[in-house]
Amino acid sequence: MANNNPIKVDLDRFENNIKDIREVSREIIADNTVCDEPAKFIADNPIIQDYCDFHNEILDLLKTFKKENELFTDRLSEIG
Repeated sequence: MANNNPIKVDLDRFENNIKDIREVSREIIADNTVCDEPAKFIADNPIIQDYCDFHNEILDLLKTFKKENELFTDRLSEIG
């Protein structure tokens, strides 16, 4: 059955984009980690720190969007 909820479709696309960004970032970190301590590499690299902060903010937004979508869907089902 096709999903006709445009909000759900957008959230799915957003989530897939986040997964793609996360995978590319892991590859970049893996390619550039030449030390035995990846946590130290991340801590010493402000660009990677900014990415991690940005990534965490996006994940928080995604959780919020999912929760709002569930509440909206529940409310629609109560009305309909």
